[in-house]
Amino acid sequence: MMVFQQRSITMFEQADEFLAAQRMRRKLSNLSIRCYRSALTRIARWMAQHGESVLSEANIEAYLREIMDNQYSRSTFATATVVLNRWIKFYKLPLRMPGLTMPRQRRQANYISPEEIGVIFANIPRTTAQGITDYAIIDLAYSTGMRRSEICKLQYCDVNWEQRYIFIRYGKRGKQRFVPFMGVLRKSLRAYLKKVRPTKLSAHCSNFFFVSPKGNRPLNDNDMQELNARINNEYSPFKKHITLHRLRHACATHLSENGADLRLIGLILGHGSPDITSEYIDYSEEYLAKVFKKGHPRA
Repeated sequence: MMVFQQRSITMFEQADEFLAAQRMRRKLSNLSIRCYRSALTRIARWMAQHGESVLSEANIEAYLREIMDNQYSRSTFATATVVLNRWIKFYKLPLRMPGLTMPRQRRQANYISPEEIGVIFANIPRTTAQGITDYAIIDLAYSTGMRRSEICKLQYCDVNWEQRYIFIRYGKRGKQRFVPFMGVLRKSLRAYLKKVRPTKLSAHCSNFFFVSPKGNRPLNDNDMQELNARINNEYSPFKKHITLHRLRHACATHLSENGADLRLIGLILGHGSPDITSEYIDYSEEYLAKVFKKGHPRA
């Protein structure tokens, strides 16, 4: 039985056992483990507040419905669902998950046009080490759809300049893949290698493609968060929150708009299912109208 107490879930003896098993079995990253732990903490607090001590099908459904009714993000709902489902399976509890789904709300603000991305690139100063580095990372995220964790862990030897592909050695859940790169991105990466990396490189991070501003370590999640802040505060004039992850979405969207097959886009992004890939595509109203006019016989 799964018994929650009012103290923090980090003090609950089963949480560490569960998380350690998930990390090993599913090859989860530190970020994923933190998300799992946060989800367990929220569940424990909710149960304590409602006087619940034993996990049941009724309180699982009540908790998930409260997430939906309070308009939490779709990712919060999805994480809670996944964690609860895996907890039930791990401890072999005689419980079934409720068949609840949280519909995706497509918002126009999600769409980032190629023109908007061009403006962002134009606003990045390429005369400073930080500007050259930011330009290369943003270009890499948009041009290849790489995750920010994959960019941080990118090895110098993983970039094949002759055959023009990048080997993603440390993908999500240990999955590896190849992504093509060409055109402007080659120039962006070479500019970083020529003008910035040699001045920052140290023995501590010589294998990594990107190094920290001080050169004493590879890039980490904090560096990426700071870059996200610079994108919105310095490079983007638009009233929408743009991050490296949103640029990954833009990569998928623009590939799709230009005729790329959904399955191939999924291979580039490292997805295991076309359903996941479809979640990344945010069509503009103009594009939808264009497709409708072209394809419908009465348009």
